[in-house]
Amino acid sequence: MVKWLLSKFGSGDEDLERFIKELTLQKIEYKIVQYVPFQRDEYDIFNVKDCIVCYGSVNWINQIKNKGWIPNIWADEKALECTTYYTYYGKYLINQDYILLPFAEFERRREEWQSSLNDVSIFIRPNSNMKTFNARVLTYNQQLEEYCYDSIDPNTLVVIASHKHIFAEYRFIIVDRKVITGSLYRKNGEFEPSTEIDPKASDLAQEIANAEWSPSSVFVVDIAKTLDGYGLVEIGAFNCAGLYKCDRSLIVKAINKIALKEHEEYYRDI
Repeated sequence: MVKWLLSKFGSGDEDLERFIKELTLQKIEYKIVQYVPFQRDEYDIFNVKDCIVCYGSVNWINQIKNKGWIPNIWADEKALECTTYYTYYGKYLINQDYILLPFAEFERRREEWQSSLNDVSIFIRPNSNMKTFNARVLTYNQQLEEYCYDSIDPNTLVVIASHKHIFAEYRFIIVDRKVITGSLYRKNGEFEPSTEIDPKASDLAQEIANAEWSPSSVFVVDIAKTLDGYGLVEIGAFNCAGLYKCDRSLIVKAINKIALKEHEEYYRDI
């Protein structure tokens, strides 16, 4: 039997409320905990051998990732780094012109990069998927200090690319190499969650799901529509991803199925 552990990490948590509603409808046991920084023992609610799926904030899943539950979370930090998945999904990226370098080098050579990219604005994001800082579009004259970038470790690897005009952004949930559900979440720069899905975006997500390499059996894929067509923005961990208008019923059913399968395989092999 699959059980869920959910974490509160803010007020008005729509994702949490929707999961509670769906888990209740499907008569699945769940527990809710409050995220407490620097605490781990607070979450010892289930037996270590139970089949547990966790959902909460990035900081919280980092706290409970070594609890020993199977499957717990699908969030291999190394697999979710740009340096890893760009190797396999590079041809799908909207940022085909990306440059990867230490943050200190970006600061030192910022004017050179902006000139080489032939744009007054540039996109910057961390190599890590663990939100070490927020991705931004910086205009030529904006100072990094405006975004507290002065606190970033000089050795932090960052991705630099030209600014792309994005018409629409979609998030898809991949489970066992299948697109389970998806949601529009931004349209023409405005936050606009909707069940409206362009088939071309869904088809690209499924093509990525079919690729030989995969970061895990469960992950999320963000697809954008740009002037050049459809492309991959990034991938991420399901366990801490915003799910917008994705169908929670389909998510819970698919997640429970793969969770039980992985739990049974793990304990059969030991």
